[in-house]
Amino acid sequence: MSIISKIIKRIKHNITARRRNRRWLAFSLIFRDAAGRLGTFYLPLFFYQSAQTMEFFGPDFTNLQKGMLVISFYYLFQRLFGAVVNFTQAKLTLKIGHDQSMLLGTVFKAFWLLTLTYIEKNPWFLLLATILAGIETGFFWQSYHTLVCRFSLEKEMGKSLAGFRFLGNFIAMLAPALGALIINFFGFNYLFYISILLIVVSIMGLIKLDLAPERDEVNLQEYLRWMKEKSFKRLVFSQIGRYFYDVSFVLWPLYVFLIITDIVRVGYIYTVSLFLAMIVNIFTGDFLDKKAKHRTPFAISGAILSVITMLRVLVTGAWEVIVVDTSNRMLGNFYWLIHDKIIFSRGRGSQDFSYFVYNEVNRSIAAVLFWFFMLIFFLLVKVDWIGLFALGSVGVLLSLLAKEKFDK
Repeated sequence: MSIISKIIKRIKHNITARRRNRRWLAFSLIFRDAAGRLGTFYLPLFFYQSAQTMEFFGPDFTNLQKGMLVISFYYLFQRLFGAVVNFTQAKLTLKIGHDQSMLLGTVFKAFWLLTLTYIEKNPWFLLLATILAGIETGFFWQSYHTLVCRFSLEKEMGKSLAGFRFLGNFIAMLAPALGALIINFFGFNYLFYISILLIVVSIMGLIKLDLAPERDEVNLQEYLRWMKEKSFKRLVFSQIGRYFYDVSFVLWPLYVFLIITDIVRVGYIYTVSLFLAMIVNIFTGDFLDKKAKHRTPFAISGAILSVITMLRVLVTGAWEVIVVDTSNRMLGNFYWLIHDKIIFSRGRGSQDFSYFVYNEVNRSIAAVLFWFFMLIFFLLVKVDWIGLFALGSVGVLLSLLAKEKFDK
């Protein structure tokens, strides 16, 4: 066999392997995302209600303050613990491979969901839940983002990311209504049990992955060296902004529930808005791949999204929720897909894994800042939800600092 024939055969094998791995990764993501959407969509509400029965608080705390203290404790210490073990997990991933790392993360997620079922009986299980959640994040998402980056051809990055986002949005569309019905008739624990079953199914896709050994290196010294670079500092602020927005959106269902007070209605409202948002996502991927420069639509959509995020504080009824939430999600799907394309394109190369590991460190930094502000807003200054949505709005503006190319 000639050298040229060997090269052609090798290229065909790599393309086939990439496609096969993408399919199995997508299969795993469908069930894992379904579990995540069901188990975490109403998680702030679960913590809020659990906080009302905890005996840690004095009579001076309002119900909202109790709930926000528990929610802040969970999300803050999840990220803090994750940051502490992040580099150790990354080094272990280099030894065992991304498939085994994601498998470990998935197993820890199942144990995390199981731990949530015991919090109502013993509040100290909340501490264990934060630890398991921190471990799960480090093992799964860093490897997942690396593989998505590698399996996506550069000219089809937008289409590839849109495909994965479409799967997530499709599951997200069903989760609120289905989750609300399960909680209403059976309680939160059954929601977590169903999520665990879906997690188990998702493992099948991870087992089928066929990956080459990882050759990247990850260490604290390199991260600190990157931090001195101007382009990476911009990226840090961009990731901080992304976290601010993401978490403000995580707490949005709790805000809606406190207004509407009917969890089933909340679920139906979200399903309608998510369905409308999902339609927009279908056409976005091809648009990004065909358009060479997308800085202008990125900036314009980001500015508008920042305003809409702040307008959420004006919501007082169901129809207002549908209008604001649908607008936010439709524009958000477009904006964050461009943002993700920039982030993933920036990460392509021989150090893609270390790039996504350091991005997770950046999100941990963002968590410390965000939840510090939350405690001030809900306990001291008492601007409550206005402060929360203001942080989400500022987060969108910070995320605009993301650039696809390094600054010289």
